[in-house]
Amino acid sequence: MKRTLSLFMIMALLLSNIASTGVYAQTNVDKQMEEAILKVKDILNISDEYDKFDSRINASDEMTTFYLNWIDTKEKLPNIRVSVDSKGNIISYNKNYSHYIEPDTKLPKISLEEGEKIAREFIGKLDKDVEKNIVSKNEQSPFDYQSQEYNFNFTRMVGKIPYYDNGIRMSVDKYTGEVMYYRIDWDRDVVFPDVNKAISMEEGKKSFKENIGLDLIYRRSYNLKFDIPNSNEKTNYFLVYSTMNDGMAIDALTGKPISLRYHFDMAKEAAGAGDSGVEERAITPQERKEIDKVSGIKDISEIEKIARETLDIDNSYKLKSKNLYSYWQNPNEIQWSLYFEKDTDKEGMTTANIDLDAKTGEVISFYHRLDLEKGKASIDKDQALDLAKDYLLKLNPDKKDSVEYRSIDDIEKDSKIYNFRFNRKDEDIYIDGDGINIGVDTVNKRIYSYSKDWYNGELPPKGEIISIDKAYDILFQQIGYELKYISMYDRYNIDGEKKEIKLVYSQKPGKPLNISARNGEILDFRGKPFRESGIISYKDIDNSYAKDKIKGLAEYGIAFGNEEFRPKDKILQKDFMYLLWKSIYPYGNQDEEDIDRIYKELRNQSIIREGEKAPDRYVTKEEAVKYIIRAMKYEKIAEIDDIYRKIFADEEHISKGLRGYMSLAYGLDIIQGDGKPTPNINPKYELKREDAANIIYNYVFN
Repeated sequence: MKRTLSLFMIMALLLSNIASTGVYAQTNVDKQMEEAILKVKDILNISDEYDKFDSRINASDEMTTFYLNWIDTKEKLPNIRVSVDSKGNIISYNKNYSHYIEPDTKLPKISLEEGEKIAREFIGKLDKDVEKNIVSKNEQSPFDYQSQEYNFNFTRMVGKIPYYDNGIRMSVDKYTGEVMYYRIDWDRDVVFPDVNKAISMEEGKKSFKENIGLDLIYRRSYNLKFDIPNSNEKTNYFLVYSTMNDGMAIDALTGKPISLRYHFDMAKEAAGAGDSGVEERAITPQERKEIDKVSGIKDISEIEKIARETLDIDNSYKLKSKNLYSYWQNPNEIQWSLYFEKDTDKEGMTTANIDLDAKTGEVISFYHRLDLEKGKASIDKDQALDLAKDYLLKLNPDKKDSVEYRSIDDIEKDSKIYNFRFNRKDEDIYIDGDGINIGVDTVNKRIYSYSKDWYNGELPPKGEIISIDKAYDILFQQIGYELKYISMYDRYNIDGEKKEIKLVYSQKPGKPLNISARNGEILDFRGKPFRESGIISYKDIDNSYAKDKIKGLAEYGIAFGNEEFRPKDKILQKDFMYLLWKSIYPYGNQDEEDIDRIYKELRNQSIIREGEKAPDRYVTKEEAVKYIIRAMKYEKIAEIDDIYRKIFADEEHISKGLRGYMSLAYGLDIIQGDGKPTPNINPKYELKREDAANIIYNYVFN
């Protein structure tokens, strides 16, 4: 019964988006909701023509958040979802239409620059101060031609220092310019450390070398299985300078290393001040109905009294959290959820949970835990580590000199359990992912967990490597090292504020810390030279008739990986297949060197068939058309050969079985003839690279 109640409660909490903090007395929550609705309608110009409106509520000690939904059952207006806090800060916005409208062209009507301008204007309309303190994270990267929207990301700046944990995500329709999605994560009531008290960059780098440092590591190479389905390739190793102290940074105020283990990337929902400006619009009957739902909620003091009487608990039980939320199974009901804890001789904790109807005080569920684990740590960390080492020797005596324990985290004293990681090391080189994990129960002085990961294959020879000083230069100059703000949880401060802003020196985001020990190149997760997601700018296409289309494909990620396109060269089958594959998977991680895997994927999709693979053969026009029509899934229509009339003067030169392919491609304006009333299509013409780009562009955007 206890288990059923606890699972029931957890499900309710999860589905109601409940904050884990407490709730203050919300006796005026109906007024707050009314003000929030009116402000949202005014700022976002939401019409009174919507005939359906519903809402949810989520409250904590810090803030009440309202989730407001406007729905047009006639499906003439877009559905709008907004979350707004009780101070009028709009946290999220989502607009969607019931019916998809196919654009009349695949080319966007709104440019990327126009889209970003629209996004910034929208942010400024919601909060001018926020708009002044963001920078775009939208580096010049390929667009997604398969999406109807531009996606934008903005990072918060505190003066000149980035705070990556705060920011805004948005999407703008490429064709209409409408903002379709908005989400802000913004800490409004936090204290940022004074940047003027920070140590210098040089001191930060020096501390990194001394306290965190680079290590020689055999890194595993990975190929993403979702990138090329059904891939089962062998994992290889490559030698890099990286760090085994991953997740560490230098505190810019003290110069000492700190663990980022309790750093979180995105903050809780924003809470802050805002002017309501609510008198210009009226409350509709549907909106009034939702406001009435939260009117008359009992004060928390009355609810707590009912809870204690029901649970039969005294004041030795401390009320640790109290939440107000919409019940997931009955959306019209609002509930209080209370959580109590009681210390039991400092050896354990007794807890109790209870849910009550927020208006009537009726008890809905509770769970009172009394069966505690007794006992305390009987050995300290050093003794636990000795126990782990003894166990390691017992099970793996031959691994004694092949592993190294490195304490890189601030571990709590007198813990009941410790988890120790022994990293595998081959002479002076660590092996990525290899090692032994041992967990120690300090109450019973026993090993409670154990695992070993150990690659038994042959590792590549060390060979000649660059110096570690050169590796540091590459880290600091090419990968980048910067001063930034981060959010941290204080896991020891149970009752007080658990989040703190730290000023740290650490690696810049964007590039992997994988420095080839052979030549100093920055490598990706596959061990190949890292390529930033910028748009390729070709240097040799000015004299090509297909210049604009070659450039257009590159803007959407359909491009070769260097600055030479060689438009006048004939195109090899492997290069055509690469461009075609990129048109299907513009964000795929494969490059020209992965051509065998690309062929495999195209073969799985029946775009190229058995016996057709000839990577180093030139591609004719009819062959290119055949592959494209298959990519469009039109091959069954194309292969009904006798339904097509004669439209080409040189039709006799088309290979058997490909007349339908050529006719479809001509009709879809993927290929063109020579301009005559009965055109020559020249099916056996060996395409130049500019011709291939022209055809693939027509396939993608026509």
